[in-house]
Amino acid sequence: MHNLTSLGTASLDTMGGLITFANAKDLPEGASPRNWDVDYIIGSVITRPGLSSVYSFTQVYDITAISFSYGVGTFTYSPLHGAPTPTVNETFVLSGFIGTTYFLNNVIVVVESVDPVTQTFQALVSDAPTGTFTGLSGTATSTVGNFVGPNVGDQAVGINWNNPTGVLGNISYASSIPAGGSSLVGVPTTESNGSGSQPWSSTSFITSTGNSFAQVVVSHGTTSNQLFCTACNLAVPVSATITGISISGQGFASQPSAGLIAQLVSAGVPVGVPQTVTLATSVKQPVSFGSSSYLWGGGALLTPTLVNASGFGVLLSVINSNPSVSSTGNLNSLAITVYFTTPASSSPLQVTGFAFAIPSTTGVSGLATTFQAYTDSSATAIVQLF
Repeated sequence: MHNLTSLGTASLDTMGGLITFANAKDLPEGASPRNWDVDYIIGSVITRPGLSSVYSFTQVYDITAISFSYGVGTFTYSPLHGAPTPTVNETFVLSGFIGTTYFLNNVIVVVESVDPVTQTFQALVSDAPTGTFTGLSGTATSTVGNFVGPNVGDQAVGINWNNPTGVLGNISYASSIPAGGSSLVGVPTTESNGSGSQPWSSTSFITSTGNSFAQVVVSHGTTSNQLFCTACNLAVPVSATITGISISGQGFASQPSAGLIAQLVSAGVPVGVPQTVTLATSVKQPVSFGSSSYLWGGGALLTPTLVNASGFGVLLSVINSNPSVSSTGNLNSLAITVYFTTPASSSPLQVTGFAFAIPSTTGVSGLATTFQAYTDSSATAIVQLF
C-alpha cells in the first residue's frame, strides 16, 4: 500500500510496480490490480493465460497388482493426475494396502527397471511372500516429486585404484585392495642380452610354456651373458608396502653342474643380491627364487613405484661349473610375483561430470546414488559428496 495522505499522483516505483491489495480508486495513475487471469490496462481489460504455479507436486500411482518372486516385486501401476512413467532409481513410499498386502504400507522401494508398455516396474521388497496379488487399491507416492537423472559421470580418478573408469559403466569394475596382504604376478614382455661372448638365443620363449625355451650355451667353468627380462606390467598400489618378491620358471641343463643365477634389476641397475639354484639335467623341472617374505637385500629400495616401472625385472644367467664340457641352459615360463600389504582403507575414488541441468530457481530436496559392487572379503563402501 502507498502512503499518500491526499489525492494526487504517484509514480509506479513508489507503489513497487505491482498492485494487488488496493481499491481501484486508491491506485495512482497508470497502475492496475493484477488478477489470476485478467490484466487491466487503462481504457480496457483483457484476459490472458493463468499464472503458473511455483510449486511442484509429487507423482502418485495406483498399484493394482503385484507379483513377488525371491524378494523382487513386479508392480502394475496406473499413473494419477498425468504422472509420467516411473524412472529407474526413483523412490516410492507404499500406502493404502489392505488384507494380505497390509505389510506393504510405509515400505520404501526403489525402482530397478520399468516397462512402460505393460505399465509395470520392478523393485526389491525384503521378506515379501512369493505369489501374485491382484485387485489391489494401494498407491505408490514418489519421494522426490520432480527429479532429474539418473545421470552417469564421465570422469573417475582414484589413487591406488585399478581401472577407475570401470565405475562409469556395467562391463568392468574399478577395483582397490583396501586392507591386508595380497600379491600380483607379472610376466616380462621385454628381453635383451647383456654384454659378453655367450649370449642367449630364442629369448622370446623365456615366458612361453610347453617345450620351447630360451637357450644359452655356456663353456665349462664360465658364466653366460645376463638376460634382461623387464616390463612386467605390474600395478601395485602406491600406498602398499612390499614384503617379498619371488621368481619362478621351468628349466634344465644339458650337462650336470649347471646353475641359474637370478637378480632383480631396475632401469638396467642390479638391485639387492643375486640368488642361485641348481638346474635339473636333461628334464625340465620347476625353478624358483625368493618368497613372500624375501626382499633380495633390496629393503626399502623395493617400492611400488620401482616395481611398477617398465625397467623393473630380473637378470638371468647360467653358470657352468663342469670342468670339462659345455652345457646348454634352457628356461621358459618365467614370472615375477610381488607380495605386499595395503592400508586399512583405500584412497577415494572421485567421480565427476554428471552434467545435471537444474534451473537456478529450483530447490534441491535430496540426492541419491546407486552402483553395483562386490568384495572377496568383509568390506564397507562409504559414499560422500564433494
